[in-house]
Amino acid sequence: KSEYVRCLHFAREDTLYVATNHGYLYHVNISFAGTVSWTKVVQVIGGNIVCMDVMSLKSANVFEHVEDWISVGDAKGNATVAKIIFVSSSPKVTFSCNWTAERERQLLGIYWCKSLSY
Repeated sequence: KSEYVRCLHFAREDTLYVATNHGYLYHVNISFAGTVSWTKVVQVIGGNIVCMDVMSLKSANVFEHVEDWISVGDAKGNATVAKIIFVSSSPKVTFSCNWTAERERQLLGIYWCKSLSY
């Protein structure tokens, strides 16, 4: 079965996250010159990602890194969360966890609540 896009989410004007039916989460960097680079950052074991949300955190200090927290849900009811930071302009996963949100149903949505986090 061919791979296709299930979810898209812009984190910033130059940063896009793409989730696929094969359970891959990609970070896509779009430069102002038009160059596009894709990096596979996470593979969900259950595959078939059906929902995604992104929460981007940027420090007030311009010398500190930007971090993105990505949450995805798959067709088997599993939720996965990954923290991605940027080292030398490359995305790097520094934390991830997953759990079964609902064993008998697929997740239809997953969302961050900013008022409870930062």
